[in-house]
Amino acid sequence: MRSAILILSLVVLVSCDNFGNLTDQEYVDRAQEFLDKGDLNTASIELKNALIQNANNNQARWLLGNTYLELGNGPAAEKELRRTQELGGLADEAIMIPLGNALLLQAKLSDIINEIQPLASMTPGNRAKVHSLRGNAFLGQGKLDDAASAFQSAITLNGESVEAQIGYARLDLMRGKPEEARNWIDKALTSNPESADAWNLLGGLDLAVENPTEAEAAFRNAIKYRKHINVNDRGKRAMARL
Repeated sequence: MRSAILILSLVVLVSCDNFGNLTDQEYVDRAQEFLDKGDLNTASIELKNALIQNANNNQARWLLGNTYLELGNGPAAEKELRRTQELGGLADEAIMIPLGNALLLQAKLSDIINEIQPLASMTPGNRAKVHSLRGNAFLGQGKLDDAASAFQSAITLNGESVEAQIGYARLDLMRGKPEEARNWIDKALTSNPESADAWNLLGGLDLAVENPTEAEAAFRNAIKYRKHINVNDRGKRAMARL
């Protein structure tokens, strides 16, 4: 009986998908396949395996940082992206924009303003994203004029910038201009119908004017298009249902 169990254990170990026998690049390739399928959790496991094989594989670390970002894990994303920055070899803009988003998830607003800067080497679209990040940081600090200036810089660089359009919507809400905010949200959803942040804002507007049916539908879309579980989306949907 003991021999049979031992043989079975050996068979299971041998069939464990060649664990430990793959190179770091093979783990990265497998992770990319899972990312393409939208399976972020499995991709993160493959990327961790790659880093066990080679802690200096910067592609794996950058992908892991971005995967954590998609999962809504700001601290883990920041840690991996800063390590990527230390290792070098990647363009500044490839790290700066996801790092800025990781800082935004943690409300590290001063860090964004001090560290996340538009560079001349960036494409106009990426400079627009940086300006939008800075605009959101200024919003969080209550510096509405600075936020407006940053969002305008983003729109000038890219008139279809969803981040800037959503930023302007938030700005107008803070200024007590709900109709102007709704117009910006409509523009954002025209640019990207799958923007979870735009749907969340739209739901909030409909909830504020006691339009629960439309609000619930908007929050449902926010949940649908968000790549990670967001308590804010679900909490507001519950309020709309109530």
